[in-house]
Amino acid sequence: MNKKLWLGFAAVFVVLAVCETIISTLLLSSAFAATASLWRSTADMKVWVFYVIYLFVAFFFTLIFSKGYEGKGVMEGVRYGIYIGMMMAISTAFGTYGAMPSPVPWPCSGSSTDSSNTFSAASRSHWCMAS
Repeated sequence: MNKKLWLGFAAVFVVLAVCETIISTLLLSSAFAATASLWRSTADMKVWVFYVIYLFVAFFFTLIFSKGYEGKGVMEGVRYGIYIGMMMAISTAFGTYGAMPSPVPWPCSGSSTDSSNTFSAASRSHWCMAS
């Protein structure tokens, strides 16, 4: 990977982190306060997840564009849109985990005494890597 890709990645990461922080703390703070019951408390918020997401999105946004840009027209744009859509769906799922409390533990989060937990030990061993 060349220097241009890494510079683009760094620039996208910085812009994304700054914009997300400004939007969340300034523009949406009243909306978050009005719906506080939907979100994790500030102490429980998994802020590190957001920075991992920013790294993931910045890297793949830059990589997909740099590898996919060929100047061949509309279908190239459609393909780029599909790839970015898949990337955003994954990052949104993890962002939801970081911001919202979930009554169901993630499949790989260990055992649960909650009888409503649909992830049995057998399904966890199937889907999760053994440590």
